[in-house]
Amino acid sequence: MSKFRSCPACGADRPLVRETRKATYRYKGTSIEIPQAGEWCQVCGEGILSHRDIRANERRLVEWRDRVDVEIAPFVKKVRKKLGLTQEEMAAIVGGGKKAFAKYESGTVVPSEAMVNLIRLLDKHPKLLADLRPARKAA
Repeated sequence: MSKFRSCPACGADRPLVRETRKATYRYKGTSIEIPQAGEWCQVCGEGILSHRDIRANERRLVEWRDRVDVEIAPFVKKVRKKLGLTQEEMAAIVGGGKKAFAKYESGTVVPSEAMVNLIRLLDKHPKLLADLRPARKAA
């Protein structure tokens, strides 16, 4: 039986149920679905996780995030080359700077989720590049 007499998320006056449900976690444009034990609201579906519940999946989630981070560097480089841009040109479009972009491609630094999402869009829709290129200054 749950120690919660009502849901802290929605206020439903029903006790939470202790069970394991599939939970979806999202990171850098990817997702993973894993079984997650916790106290679950029967009305809104929100889950309350104890320290023990979180620790049960912590290593799996950290390993998954590390794999995603390692896969990002070659992806970023592949898309930049596909678009025919230098690191400096790509950095001007998606942010950062030439040095930062070199670190993204080497895997030394992981770009933000927003930047990865923008690069994914450019990979799928390269025509968007024309809209994102910085305006050239008139001579």
